Parts: sequence; structure tokens; C-alpha cells
Amino acid sequence: MKEFTYCGDGISQAIILSDKSSAHNASANIILRSHGFGMSIVQETRSCVCLLLKQFSQVKCIKFNGSEVLTQPNVAVLPNYAMLSHLELGYVSVKVLLGLLKKTPVLHTLIFQGILKFDQELLNSASVPDCLTSTLQVVKFGNVDGSDHELFLAKFFMENGKVLERMSFSVISWYDEELIEEFKEKLYSFKKGVSFAILEFRY
Repeated sequence: MKEFTYCGDGISQAIILSDKSSAHNASANIILRSHGFGMSIVQETRSCVCLLLKQFSQVKCIKFNGSEVLTQPNVAVLPNYAMLSHLELGYVSVKVLLGLLKKTPVLHTLIFQGILKFDQELLNSASVPDCLTSTLQVVKFGNVDGSDHELFLAKFFMENGKVLERMSFSVISWYDEELIEEFKEKLYSFKKGVSFAILEFRY
């Protein structure tokens, strides 16, 4: 198997691979159209997604659009992804993101559609995932609107990403240009003396 793909409005039944070894070195692409989910569907989907993700511990690439259904306890029971070098997520909480980064020690590229709002204190007390100090070279933020929590996370990557080469920000096209310019100025001020990473902005 080269690629596994699932696309649907949640997952109501457990998906079990008939031959788990076939997933080695494959890519997993999971797309959940989560709009309008009721709580019961979210809980059902959450447990099924965790079971599915556990079967892909040897893949090199995971694309998971719908990652907002995950919680920190879900991530805590996932295995380590010792071969995963490319991870794409939808909207994600910082707790889930950090949990996944701790499970992916050789991650090279991280892409996410957006980060859910959080308090800066969460990052101040967070331990730094191994991949930030050894392998993570590319980070891509999606749907950036210049919010403080996006700035906090970008600063965290710049301060701790020892091999970070590139960090890009896809800006919401209709958003306040002045606010985005202020966001950029703060980012560049953080970057001085901390990171050699190239910062890119896409509109």
C-alpha cells in the first residue's frame, strides 16, 4: 500500500487494516468534514480516529484534515511515529499540537490550517519536543489573522527550532493589513539573534 485515504462526515465504525505491515512507508490521508457534528458523533469519531492513527505508526507522511476532533488525552495514548517526516493538520489546539510533536522525533515538515486560541502560559511551561532541536526544518501556518496566539507559537518555534530553515504564514486575504504588518514587525523583532529561519508571507 502506497497511500491510505479516508474522506467522510466523521467515522462511525472502527477501521481495521487487514494487514498492518502494508502501511509501512505509506502515506495516510484522513479528511473529516466535521461541520455540524453533534457531540455523540464527535466522541464516536474521536475514538475511531485514534484507533486508525495507531495503525499508522510506521508511515512517513500523515495528512489529517479534521484534527480538531482530537484532545490531549487522545494524543497521549498514540504510539511514537518514529519514521514520520511530514505532518499536515487542520485546525488544531496547541496542546494537541505539542503532544503530536513529542510523538514525532524525526519530523521535518509541519503544516497546519490554523491554531486554536490559547494562553501564552501553556507554552511558557511546555517542554520542547525533540524534533524542534534536531530535525524540524519547515513550519507552515495557515489562515493567519495576526492574533497574539499565532505570534506566541511562532516565537516558540523560532526560539526552540535549532535547525529551522523556513517558516511561512498564509494570511487571510481580507484581513486588516495594518494588523498583519504589526504582526510581521513583532515576528522580525523576535527573530533577531534567535533564529536564522527565512520568514515568508503568502496572501
